[in-house]
Amino acid sequence: MRRMGDSSSRQIRFGVVFSYVNIGVQVIVSLLYTPFLIRMLGQREYGLFSIAFSAIGLFSILDMGLGNANIRYTALYRASGEADKEKTLHGTLFLVYSVIGIVSFLLGMVFLANIERFFGNNMSGAEVDRLKSMFLCIIVSLSISFPLSVFGCIIRGYERFVFAKITDLLRIVLIPLLSVGLLLSGYRSVAVIAAISAMSVVMLLINAVYCLRNLKIKLDFRGFDLGFLKEILAFSFFVFLGILAYNIDNSSNQFVLGIVSGSVMVSVYALAYNLVINFTTLSLSVSAVFLPAITKIPHDENRFSRYNGYFIAIGRLQFYILALFYLGFVFFGRQFISLWAGPGFEDSYYVSLILMSTLGIYLVQTAGKSILEAMNQHQFRSVMHLLMCVVNIALSFWLSSRYGAIGAAVSLALVWLLGFGVILNIFYVKKIRLRIGDFWLQLLKIVPSFIPALAFAFLYLRFHNADTWLNLGLGAVLFALVYCLSIVLFSFNEFEKQTILEPVLRRISRKRKMLS
Repeated sequence: MRRMGDSSSRQIRFGVVFSYVNIGVQVIVSLLYTPFLIRMLGQREYGLFSIAFSAIGLFSILDMGLGNANIRYTALYRASGEADKEKTLHGTLFLVYSVIGIVSFLLGMVFLANIERFFGNNMSGAEVDRLKSMFLCIIVSLSISFPLSVFGCIIRGYERFVFAKITDLLRIVLIPLLSVGLLLSGYRSVAVIAAISAMSVVMLLINAVYCLRNLKIKLDFRGFDLGFLKEILAFSFFVFLGILAYNIDNSSNQFVLGIVSGSVMVSVYALAYNLVINFTTLSLSVSAVFLPAITKIPHDENRFSRYNGYFIAIGRLQFYILALFYLGFVFFGRQFISLWAGPGFEDSYYVSLILMSTLGIYLVQTAGKSILEAMNQHQFRSVMHLLMCVVNIALSFWLSSRYGAIGAAVSLALVWLLGFGVILNIFYVKKIRLRIGDFWLQLLKIVPSFIPALAFAFLYLRFHNADTWLNLGLGAVLFALVYCLSIVLFSFNEFEKQTILEPVLRRISRKRKMLS
């Protein structure tokens, strides 16, 4: 038992390390791959590519949160030694996912038959035909992927995090490399989507082989239990609502823009949203270090005080990171997009700023989501987020038809501001006793420490044109250095000095001793 515990601990430790490696690689690959894709495909075809790719998120809704249930129940039955129940679980979910795969294929075919009705008014016949071919590849891939996705969840349930993260890393790297090879060989968006779809299925097959050969997983199809399935669905329901809302947020505006404005506006919005996703990833990677501790807080009267302590501490750390990238983007983002994406994407700067400005309100409070889950109060947030998506789609049709990509961004930003910035903050105060006033006051106290960095950026751009990568990079690096120095000197509290500054200084000291 002890050896198993040690092995599990190592798996978790290496899994965390690989998680951060994957995040870093994903951001770098995205920044390198996106401009190459735009230049090889052109703005219109990149817009078509983005619409097709967003369909993956919409069809993934059919997962219904069962993946999380699979991980939870696999770990539970494995820990309790209930091998028969584990086999029944995997067999039941494989059958359910197979049905979901068939349903996704049928729904996809219905959508494909009506695709001209949705996009025909603002796209040429050739564009619609290419979109049909890309959607067909995605639909076939997803229908196969659903039953195979069971095995990826089993791997995580067995805590084989190293294997899971390595395959994730391979997917992050190999898919862009394959796409680059095809584009350089003269192929276009349809071939790239087909290759990505095929590669995704191959990676899932690798998971299946690993489960069957290495983990000796067996699936029992005879023990299908409808009551057991209802229990799993009950557990998954609110998880499903959260996944549903997240995927709609990621995909709906691109579909709306494709319907009312055409492929060019989709490309402008998609490029901006790509930057926003990287902005989000950087924030969540910081909070993930501290969030597990929240779930270990005992359920006593003191827990509310401890929740508030974590909520403010994590929020401050996230605010430092988000403010660095947000303010850097305010000053250098326009030039970055011009150099990175080329002409035709000028509005992407404004779309990114609009979305980052309101998304930041949610991102500095991600600890609140974990506190809600720890207190089993997350249902309200899931339902609210789903209603926000419905409002956004309706508002986006109206604003996008008038103001294109900027209108779509304003729609989503207003909904985020109302939901995450107002309603959710009221819920935090009323239901889980979070001191929201103190939280925002703590963040406001940090703001004056930004002044030296803002002054530097203003003066730098006053005397330098950041229209080359050298000037832009120099300005951005110096801005980041001034920013970091300023917040350390004028804003860091004792906890932040102990958590961030002291470990860095100790490492520098050790390096000096080794070199001397």
